[in-house]
Amino acid sequence: MATTRNRMAQLVGLLTCGIIAACSTWSAPFHETRELQVEHRPGSAIDIETANGAIEVEVGQADAVLIDATIKATSQERLDATEIAASRLDDGTLLLRVVWPNDQRLGPEGCSFRVTLPGAVGVRLDTSNGAIVLRGASGDADLSASNGRITVKEQDGNVTAHTSNGAVEIEHASGNVEVRSSNGALSTMGVGGSVVARTSNGRIRVALDDDSVGPIQLTSSNGSIDLDVGSAFAGVIEADTSNGRVSLEGFDDGMVASKKRTSARIRCGAGPQCRITTSNGSISINR
Repeated sequence: MATTRNRMAQLVGLLTCGIIAACSTWSAPFHETRELQVEHRPGSAIDIETANGAIEVEVGQADAVLIDATIKATSQERLDATEIAASRLDDGTLLLRVVWPNDQRLGPEGCSFRVTLPGAVGVRLDTSNGAIVLRGASGDADLSASNGRITVKEQDGNVTAHTSNGAVEIEHASGNVEVRSSNGALSTMGVGGSVVARTSNGRIRVALDDDSVGPIQLTSSNGSIDLDVGSAFAGVIEADTSNGRVSLEGFDDGMVASKKRTSARIRCGAGPQCRITTSNGSISINR
């Protein structure tokens, strides 16, 4: 009996060692932050791609493009061999990329970027697992995170933001906004153009500027929807929910073509048809 117990203990010990070894192999304990500085070109765009890391880009007090890149690797050798590549396209667009040893990133490895620059006219940010923050840029912003939150503040232009698992928050965008998440709340406040917002599981909150004519398309499969429009908004709003209540505020009686507990139709002058739908949540529309 004692021999059997000893053998079982040895087996458990071997399994434990194997698990610890596997965890150590597939973690990325070696990391460092590298600082880079690139000459700024006025009117140029910035394009950043990474994986397993956050991206933060801010237009601020700087004479050049200041880059902090935090690399995580599975070994010191791989960390030392990893490079941060900064290059420009013919149109001046600044590209930031991570060059891994043998052009191969191991599963848990990744890199985060924090960039401060004097200005950016056009922004493209892409990470496969991490949050994105963008502040104070202009032009078109194209943002993609497969698993992380996206935050945009003071964008003088259009915004397209997609994430597969995380919330999206837009504060003040002068152009059109398109946001999508498969699992997260969506908030777009102070939008000067149109809004398209889709989430499969989360609340949607949209507030248009007073001078925004729209249109809007808002869809959630599981969450409430709140919409604020100004006097300039023009279009026909169709609102429907299968499990909730539709409420209206600030609309003249002549604007409300129909109103039921779970649906409403509103005419705000001449404009395109707009849809607000959710399968499980209330809808609130304020003017």
